[in-house]
Amino acid sequence: MFYKFHIFFSMKIYNVNRIEKNKLQINGLGDNELWQQAEKLTDFSSPWSDLELEKIEFRALWDNENIYFLY
Repeated sequence: MFYKFHIFFSMKIYNVNRIEKNKLQINGLGDNELWQQAEKLTDFSSPWSDLELEKIEFRALWDNENIYFLY
């Protein structure tokens, strides 16, 4: 017997907001108020385990020269 399965994954859209060049000061703490302009992504899952993941937050911003990530 031959079984054919189709699995469709819906793609999520994450908008990365633009900020002015040289406004975001990187200090390793993620406490700059510009991060409030970034969308927060929190619905992570693991394809390898059914166990609940620790809380993860991801944010991203960009300017004309760089893209910044906070997680």
